[in-house]
Amino acid sequence: MRFGIKTCMLLALAGWGAIFAASAQGQAADPYQAIIKRDFGTNAEDLAAIDKEIGETKPDQYAKIEAKLLAVLEAPDATFPAKQYVCQSLRTVGSSKCVPAVAKLLTDEKLSHVARQVFLGMNDPAVADALQKAIGQTTGNLRIGIVNTIGDRRDVQSLPALATLLAGNDEPTSRVVLNAIGKTGGAPAADLLDKTKVGDVLKDAWAHAYLKTAQSLAASDAARSAKMYQALLDGDYPMPVRAAAFPAVAQAQKEQAVPLIIKTLSSPEALLRRAAAGCVLTLPGNAATKAFVAAMGAMRPQDQVMLLGELAARGDAEGATDTVNKLVADKDPAVSLAAIKALARLGGASSVPVLSAATKEPAPVGAEATRSLVELRADGVGAALVKLSEAGEPAVREAVLGVLAQRGQTDALPSVRKSSTDSDATVRRAALKTLAALGTNEDLPKLVGMLLAAKDDADRDVLAQAISGVGARMADKTARCEPVLAAIAKADAPAQIRLLTILSTFGGDASLKAVKAALAGEADVHKTAVRALSDWPDAAPIADVLTIAREDKDKTSQILALRGYIRMVPLAGGRAEQKLASYKQALDLATRPDEKKQVLTGLAEIRTVESLKTVEPLLEDAALKREAYAAYEKIAEGLGGRNAAIAKEALTKVVEKSPDGGTRNKAKTALDKIK
Repeated sequence: MRFGIKTCMLLALAGWGAIFAASAQGQAADPYQAIIKRDFGTNAEDLAAIDKEIGETKPDQYAKIEAKLLAVLEAPDATFPAKQYVCQSLRTVGSSKCVPAVAKLLTDEKLSHVARQVFLGMNDPAVADALQKAIGQTTGNLRIGIVNTIGDRRDVQSLPALATLLAGNDEPTSRVVLNAIGKTGGAPAADLLDKTKVGDVLKDAWAHAYLKTAQSLAASDAARSAKMYQALLDGDYPMPVRAAAFPAVAQAQKEQAVPLIIKTLSSPEALLRRAAAGCVLTLPGNAATKAFVAAMGAMRPQDQVMLLGELAARGDAEGATDTVNKLVADKDPAVSLAAIKALARLGGASSVPVLSAATKEPAPVGAEATRSLVELRADGVGAALVKLSEAGEPAVREAVLGVLAQRGQTDALPSVRKSSTDSDATVRRAALKTLAALGTNEDLPKLVGMLLAAKDDADRDVLAQAISGVGARMADKTARCEPVLAAIAKADAPAQIRLLTILSTFGGDASLKAVKAALAGEADVHKTAVRALSDWPDAAPIADVLTIAREDKDKTSQILALRGYIRMVPLAGGRAEQKLASYKQALDLATRPDEKKQVLTGLAEIRTVESLKTVEPLLEDAALKREAYAAYEKIAEGLGGRNAAIAKEALTKVVEKSPDGGTRNKAKTALDKIK
């Protein structure tokens, strides 16, 4: 059969028209109608369209969407997934209009849960009626779920309906009903529970419900709430309930609850003891604090220890300090230690002599006394510490001077400066250590002068520490060096050794010049100068330490200088090839595994083929094998992106031969990335 051109064109247009019509029809399809027969995992676009519409619609326009959702819900052929989705959406847009349709689902095994979720946030009386009606139409887990929802809604008008369920012998349902009554709360719930008699098997459920109801009444009817709490505490109820009621009873009685709390602190029940201890912390008012302190003398030692800890956490020192001071001397070591700890929060100026005397005791007493003195911030404490640091037993003065340093108490400096020249060595050195922490610029020249005059190595060491400590805090880096540089020329060898060490921490060109000049000194001074250069804070003396490592006649000095040189290579900066050349020089000079390992650590940071080749000969050295393979792996891993073939070959070698499992695993991971 043949068609003319005109006929063909008409047929083509008709086909395209059908396509456009179908497309237009698809675009106009109602997503609500489309989801009626949906199954899980289908109609994603339709669901998204409905969700989008809900998200873009103002609440006052939700009724239109609700009507369309209800049409889906009530469709005879609506599937379970469709109804489930509708209920989920009604949680947002649902109103009283949806109650009849959703109520029908309450007895549905599959949909009861999502139906109850719709009702959970609705205050319509029709919802309460629907849930109460459903109670009589369900059993087992369905009924339990409905009762739970009634409790979650705190629906007072449903309490009579719940009460009828307690008359049966269904223990699981009765437990849920009691819980729902407790969640509902308020006076009607309390009235209902007061009238309800339960057997022993439900006593715990009733008690928990009564506890929740008492909590709900605390704001509106404090007197009744307090009576309920008291009844729970005094009754034969589960210990968690009694313990939960205890704080409320104590709060209601205020300071009059102290005897009860004290008594309960020694209860054989751990939950009650914890509840009582918590009340020590939370019971308001200084009157309560004083009552606790007054009761402490008649308590057992272990209870005193507990109470001291809680009083310290409470932090109310008024009326407590004198008693706690006396307990430091208690014959029971645990009580004494607890009192010392508590004075950090409860102490005052009167506690300073007590705690200072305790610092002489061995650990843990002495350490805790020191800690409490450091933390104690009451009025007059600082002045009391200064006074104690000036005179008295040397051991106490030593401890107090250390405390002043830890407290950062700069107002003590005049006294500390006097003590730094004390005739007692223990006090003198303690004061110098405190100056190291607190001293100022004005102390530096005096300390240097004292170092020059010192005749005892222990004094020289602590003076050097003080000079370094003060200098480290000085903003003027040049000024801190001047008194030290001026003193070197007139210092004897022991003083010179300390001054050179100080200069190595200060740094600077003038200091470096002085230390290099000291290389010409006698044996100990020379060795100290070598060590100072090796420990220099930057790479300024790198050439000097390399020369010492090559030429010094003393083996120890050579090793010190070589270590310093290796440390300074990365500090000196420069390109990778310059660092590699420096490390090669160090390897040539190194005769011991320790320095070679130090070089390997540096080489591992140079990710070049040349660095890899430098490490390679060391892989067979038994003393270096582990470190060499670790460096080799790190370099090869860094080469993976630029030199894949070389990296792959090196990493394969590590996997096959490294003696360390961790290094082998790292190499395997790096190989996987390259592959």
